[in-house]
Amino acid sequence: MKCSSCGYEVNENTRHCPMCGNPIYLQEKVPVKKESVTSEPNKNVDKDIPGFKLPKIMIDKKRAVFLGLSLLAFFVLIIGVKFTVSLFDGHRNFQSLFSSSDNDDYVEYTGDTILEEGGVFYNSAGAVNDDYKDNIINISFDKFSSEGVFTDREEELYYIKSDLSVEQIGHAVDLGMNFNGGYAYYINGKFELKVIDLSTMEECGFSCEDTVKEAVLSPNGKYICYRKRGLNQNDICAEVIVSSIDGKEVSSCQYEELYSDQYDILSVSNDGTTVFLLNSIGDVSCVYKGEMQSLFSDLKPALFLNSDMDKLLTLGASGAVCYYSPESQNNSVLTYGDEGGIYLKSYHIFDKAYVFDDNSFEGCVVAEDGKHYWLDKDLNKVPLAYDAVTKSVPISGRDGSYKFVFHDGENVHLATFENGVASDKKILYGMNRIKNIYADGDLSNIWSVNEANEIYHVTDEKADLVYQQDSDLDLSAAYDLYTDKLYFVKGRKTLFSIDSDENIKTITDECTEVKPIDEFYKYVTYTDFDISDYSIIFDNYVKKEY
Repeated sequence: MKCSSCGYEVNENTRHCPMCGNPIYLQEKVPVKKESVTSEPNKNVDKDIPGFKLPKIMIDKKRAVFLGLSLLAFFVLIIGVKFTVSLFDGHRNFQSLFSSSDNDDYVEYTGDTILEEGGVFYNSAGAVNDDYKDNIINISFDKFSSEGVFTDREEELYYIKSDLSVEQIGHAVDLGMNFNGGYAYYINGKFELKVIDLSTMEECGFSCEDTVKEAVLSPNGKYICYRKRGLNQNDICAEVIVSSIDGKEVSSCQYEELYSDQYDILSVSNDGTTVFLLNSIGDVSCVYKGEMQSLFSDLKPALFLNSDMDKLLTLGASGAVCYYSPESQNNSVLTYGDEGGIYLKSYHIFDKAYVFDDNSFEGCVVAEDGKHYWLDKDLNKVPLAYDAVTKSVPISGRDGSYKFVFHDGENVHLATFENGVASDKKILYGMNRIKNIYADGDLSNIWSVNEANEIYHVTDEKADLVYQQDSDLDLSAAYDLYTDKLYFVKGRKTLFSIDSDENIKTITDECTEVKPIDEFYKYVTYTDFDISDYSIIFDNYVKKEY
C-alpha cells in the first residue's frame, strides 16, 4: 500500500508515513528505508602538554547503559538436525561481556549473574538465597557478577558462587575482588593483608603482616597494590607498594602528601607497573615503575580505564577530552573548545573509575565544538558520518568494528565504524519528536519513545509501532538489561513489559512511575499507589525497605 501524499510504500497498519509524516490511519510494521552516508578518516593533530592540569570536571550526562550482554541462544547440530537451545530460560545475562587473558584472547562469559538487594541474593537462573537478609555490610563482585565476596555484621567473610552457594573464608574488616574474577583480597582483624585464589580457596604466596590501610588487585589478579597504616589510625603512609601475589616481585613508591590531600589507590595494571591514585579533592596521579607523576587536578571522578588499567581517558570542565599513557609520561589533549563530551562503549564500574571491556579507547565517540568524531585505534578523530546527536545508547563492538545508535530529535540512526571508515543510516524516520531511546547490549533491539506516547521497536531490518498510549499523560519507560525488556506505564496506572519478540505482559495495575534504579541503569524500579518502591530483579518484584 502507498501513502496518498508522497507515494511511499507502507504496510497495512501504519499510522503515519515514515517519509512525509502524514497520517494514513494504518498501524504497525513500518518499512525502513535505509539511507547511508560514509566518511573517511581524517588525521587528528594531537598536542602533548606536559603537566597539563584540567579544571573542575563536568560529567557527561549521556550515560551509557553500563555493561554488555551474552547471546540469548545458539544453534547446535546433532545428527544433521539443527535446533535452538535457550541458555537462560528467557533471561539474558547482564554481565556476559568479554574478559582479556594474558595472551589478549577474549572469552565470553555465559554463566549466571548474581544480583543482591537488601542482603538477599538472586541469580539469572531463578535461584534465591535470603540467608543473609539485612545482614551484609560490605560486598564485592567481579565484572561479570558471577562470583563475589562479602562480610556480614559480625565481619565474617564469605565467598558466593553464581549458583548462590556460600563458603565461609574467615574474618575481615575490608575486602575486594579483582576485575576479571578468580581472586580476592581481605584485610583481617589484625589489619594483615591476604590474597585468596578462589578456585582452590587457598591463600596465595603473598603475605603482609604489617597493618594495611587499603588494597587493590590488578584486573588479572596477578598483582596487588596496597598502602600500610601510619603511626596512628588517622595517619596514612605516603607510600604505595606493589607485589605479585606469589610474593616474588615487590616495588614501592614513596611521596609527600598532606593529610587533607591523601590519595586512595584507584587501580593497578595487569603487569604491575602502573598505579593510578585519586585524592578527595579530585587530583589524579600515576605511579609508573616506582616514579610518581601528577596528571589532572580537581576532577569530580569521570575516569575511564582500559581493561588492563594502564591507560586513562578523562573529560575536563571545558569539554577537553584528555588521554594519558604512562609510557609517554605526558597528557595528550584529544579535543579542544566547548560543547565537548565522551560517548562511551560498554563499561563496568570499578570503585571510582569506569573500566571498558576491551583494552583500547577505539570506538568511543567524542564531541568538539558541537561536532562528533569516532576515535580510531591511534586515537585520531574520524568524523561521524551524520553529525547531529541528541541522545544515544552505549556503543557496541570491539576489534575495529563498532555500532553507535542515537537520535537527532526526529530520527533514529545506526552509525557504524568499520576499520576506520564511518557510515550512517536512518533506521526510524520520525513522525513525532523522540523523547528517549533504549537498546540491548549488542544493539540488535532498539526502542524509541516519542512525544505522541508511541513506542517503536526497531531492528536493522524494520521498525514496528508496538504501542500507543490513548492518554495525554507522558509515558514513563525504562529498559532492564538483565531481562532485555522494556517496562512502561500506561496512564500512571498499569505497568507493562515488552520483550524483543514484542510480547506485552501486564505486571501490575498499581503503578505511577517506572525508572532505572540509578544513573548506571543496573536494573529497573517502579513506584506503586502507596509510594512504595519495588525493584524488578529478574522475575522477582522486591519491595525496597528504607
